[in-house]
Amino acid sequence: MVSIRNNVTSPPNHVFCTYTPDCSMVMRIINMVTFLMENAFKINNIASFDVIYDIRHGTPETFKSKRLIYVTAVDIYWAQNIFQYSHELCHLLIAEPIPECFKWFEESICDLASIFFLYESEKNWVSYFPDHSDYKPKIQKYIADLSSGESFSLHDLFDEQSECAIYLKSHRYDRNRNRYVALSLLPIFKDNPALWKSVPLLCRGANAKSFKDFLEQWRKSSDNKNIDQVIDLFS
Repeated sequence: MVSIRNNVTSPPNHVFCTYTPDCSMVMRIINMVTFLMENAFKINNIASFDVIYDIRHGTPETFKSKRLIYVTAVDIYWAQNIFQYSHELCHLLIAEPIPECFKWFEESICDLASIFFLYESEKNWVSYFPDHSDYKPKIQKYIADLSSGESFSLHDLFDEQSECAIYLKSHRYDRNRNRYVALSLLPIFKDNPALWKSVPLLCRGANAKSFKDFLEQWRKSSDNKNIDQVIDLFS
């Protein structure tokens, strides 16, 4: 199992009571998701990194250069911990920088990881948590309650002069559009889960002049022809 350190937080400040989070359950969830993502990404052993569980940090966050992930969901919100950690670990596994103008796609892929590995966690929940098997329907409800995002023409993203393409180049954290892209990609990744092995190679498109060129360089750097289905989605 991957080495995860610095995994205990001080209790958050509450006005009405003192609350000590159950970090042991959070770490069991982190270990499960790490194993599922190692398998999907075909990584035998992820290089050591730190996970800090701290509700007071505000938002989940990844610092690639420090190999550090913050998880901030309340400890009893297990599905949200899966969602946050999957997203952040996906960022960490794309080790090299992606050009600023295409970081919106990295955010969309990591949002996809959150959703995809919620499904995988739901499928494997009872095996990992026989002592909490009754929680499985709550993961299903969490998935059902996820926002569907804001629909827009994905084809516009191959037109570098389109309003949407120009907008996303400087708005990587448009969560509604990130979600719409993620959900559009979800069927492709469900049918071809080996695509996750190619995700760390997204950084190979560092010299791309357009989003289409970025995806085509990703395709050339990978041996997975199913990236063509991703390209077709935007064509």
